[in-house]
Amino acid sequence: MIILTDAQAQALRAFIETFDLHASGVWPEIKEGMREDFGIEAPASVLEDVRRVLRGQQS
Repeated sequence: MIILTDAQAQALRAFIETFDLHASGVWPEIKEGMREDFGIEAPASVLEDVRRVLRGQQS
């Protein structure tokens, strides 16, 4: 398990939310990279879990 500081968690949340707002059109490449390079089978689902955790909600 990796534990983030509050500042690290806030920075990660800000990056994810900002990416969604400003990086249109690149999701297919990101999703493919997450699958091929990191073995994440369901990138969208995993990122939604990350969002919930960063908001302080249970996944």
